Amino acid sequence: MPTIFVSCFHPLIGRNIIQTDILPTIVKSGYRIVVFVPHRKRSYFQQAYPYEGVIYEGIQIDALARQRSSFLLKRLFRAMLSIDAARLLHGKQTYSLRYALLVVCFYGPAAVLGKSSLFRRLMRYIDYRIYSVPEIFSKYFQAHQPRAVFATDVFNEFDVALSYAARERGVQVIGMVRSWDNLTRQGRMRSIPNRLLVWNPTLAVQAGRLDDVPAARITVVGIPHYDRYVGRPSLTRENFLISLGLDPKRKTVLFAPMGDIFLHDNPVDQMAFNLLRATGLNIIVRLPPTRKVTIEGLDATPSVYIDQPGVVFRAHEWADREMSKADEDRLIHELAFADVVFPGPSSMLIDAAIYAKPMMLIAFDTSPNLPYKRSIRRYCDSPHVRQILDACGVAIAQTPQDVDAFIANSHTMYDQLVDGVQRIVREQCWRLDGASSRRVAEVLIKYTHE
Repeated sequence: MPTIFVSCFHPLIGRNIIQTDILPTIVKSGYRIVVFVPHRKRSYFQQAYPYEGVIYEGIQIDALARQRSSFLLKRLFRAMLSIDAARLLHGKQTYSLRYALLVVCFYGPAAVLGKSSLFRRLMRYIDYRIYSVPEIFSKYFQAHQPRAVFATDVFNEFDVALSYAARERGVQVIGMVRSWDNLTRQGRMRSIPNRLLVWNPTLAVQAGRLDDVPAARITVVGIPHYDRYVGRPSLTRENFLISLGLDPKRKTVLFAPMGDIFLHDNPVDQMAFNLLRATGLNIIVRLPPTRKVTIEGLDATPSVYIDQPGVVFRAHEWADREMSKADEDRLIHELAFADVVFPGPSSMLIDAAIYAKPMMLIAFDTSPNLPYKRSIRRYCDSPHVRQILDACGVAIAQTPQDVDAFIANSHTMYDQLVDGVQRIVREQCWRLDGASSRRVAEVLIKYTHE
């Protein structure tokens, strides 16, 4: 039976790929699938997604991460895009002297050289030649003789290792850009796959311009995990809000904090929560599944529901959590029944647009004199967020008074934003027709035969 290898190393791939109809569709076409997951998560995936014809293999990714060559190359390719891309690896350490020295001696020069297509191609060649392809995958290639490898996150270092192992053996690699911000924030692509799948035409253009991927190798497929957003929620608004302990007669606000990783001490989430809680409306706080959030007074009350998604594997490792089907179902209901959404500079902007919700982005700081590098304005100016804002489908809060006015007049103000909301959906989702999973499966089957 022909076999396809599928990577599942990033915590959101379970939601993006495994939960969708991609794997069952491929299996129905006569294929066997081997999914590589972190070793500690193997039993979880076996129990959560017991698909016929799908085998889950656990990989000791900690051993892969400790390889010095991988550690250095990952940082080099990050910096080759921009200093900002490299900064994401350091979090709050970006305010240290050590980071400043790294910028001057390493990240800065790499960012300048990374603008050269010739340099990028040279570094990819060197990367492949000097990278020690781990033998950890060898036994699986020998046992299954795969026709193709589906690298579901081309920027993930473990996907890179699997792609290089496939390349050594002449096995075709179909890669995918995992998210809307990867090409403009995750650095340069280390390994160019034989075929690259992207969500929308904007990402296709970026892949060619930033990562030298030939247009003939790129296929636009849409966003597979949004296939579930097309149908109606299983519960009514009243029943869902009652299940959360909220009053269905009240207006409901959905708030998605951005988390502690980006802003120094992140006062914006605290300020936003205080402003929203003071309204006395239903507040659903949807915490990010893979980032810690520090907000004082963040407790459930008769008008506040705290939603912490994510299956925990290691208590203090926030970036290691998986979104379950129940987590995704709950989010779908929250989006469907919220009256107003405060999404933060995150993909929740796209989620809310799909459900045609009035949404506002808080773009002011607790202190008017805050330096730009520590300001929320810096993240609102990120290329992927700027694409959303340029569509003019999101209200921008510059003061606390803007927040109150928007909540009070959200439906009237939405009438001014509706064209922009529809533009966001068109540009980011490409086709919201419930068939993205099928398109991905068809591409995998087609190019597996080549």
